[in-house]
Parts: sequence; structure tokens; C-alpha cells
Amino acid sequence: MAKICPEGKSWAMRKYGKWSAYAAMGASKYCKDSSYGRMKIKKKGKKNG
Repeated sequence: MAKICPEGKSWAMRKYGKWSAYAAMGASKYCKDSSYGRMKIKKKGKKNG
């Protein structure tokens, strides 16, 4: 059984508020890919018209 990194645990606690199956799954994904759970900001382009 793989261990979840401390950064993933703290991220999941901030995100979900308590430790649960969803938090464990999210923390596991966060440890594998640290960009998981971050908002992707899209830049708005100017409309031609």
C-alpha cells in the first residue's frame, strides 16, 4: 500500500475539511501530480468586430 505524501494530506484537509475516502483519493492524485486541484486560468482574447 502506497503512502500519501504530507503535502497531499494537507491539501486534502484544506479542500474537504475532514479525512474521507474522497480526501484520500484526491490526496493520492495530488501526490502523483502536484498541479492536480489547481484552477487553470484562461486568458480572454479580444473579440474582432
